[in-house]
Amino acid sequence: MGEDSPATRFTLANGLRVVVQPDRRVPIVSVVRQRSDAPYGRDQATCVPLA
Repeated sequence: MGEDSPATRFTLANGLRVVVQPDRRVPIVSVVRQRSDAPYGRDQATCVPLA
């Protein structure tokens, strides 16, 4: 408790990258979609609180 854990990253079969980053209270899951129309290949991320 009280220690910072590294973010857990993995990629799903359909190309979605999921980042689980521990927070002080609530873990956050960022679902990142590859977008062909995104500038410089950047992704659009949606953060979902797991609470």
